[in-house]
Amino acid sequence: MPSAEPSDTPKQWLKAIAIWAFLGFWIYFFSFSLYASGCHKFSRPADERLRKCENSLRFTGFLYTDHQRATNLINQGIAQADLGEDAKAVALFTKAIPLLTGASSSNHRHLQPQLETLDRKMKDPAILPRALELFRTAIDEWAKSRS
Repeated sequence: MPSAEPSDTPKQWLKAIAIWAFLGFWIYFFSFSLYASGCHKFSRPADERLRKCENSLRFTGFLYTDHQRATNLINQGIAQADLGEDAKAVALFTKAIPLLTGASSSNHRHLQPQLETLDRKMKDPAILPRALELFRTAIDEWAKSRS
């Protein structure tokens, strides 16, 4: 007597594989996006923010747009400034500026709108004024290197 239980078809196996693959990717990216949100919370200690920024760039950075990568670098620079690492902060800010302006790609944008947005962001009371000064130093250095 044949078994009453139907065997799995290849279509069912493919569907199960697709569902599990989707869940795996979704869980990975969702959990890292939650983790990376600590990069933007200036109420957290600087070393924790720096670690979260670096890890988010390492594990999901390949998906970032230029603007997202620049934001991450700026947040790393703010954390470095909070830790007293001025040279590292300026280097990170300088690395972020071409990404903000699109100087590294064919769609060049003016820097002024991005600077106005950053000025509003940098006026957050949780950000030390030294970070804004270092960012302005990085802009000056970048402008000198372009001329």
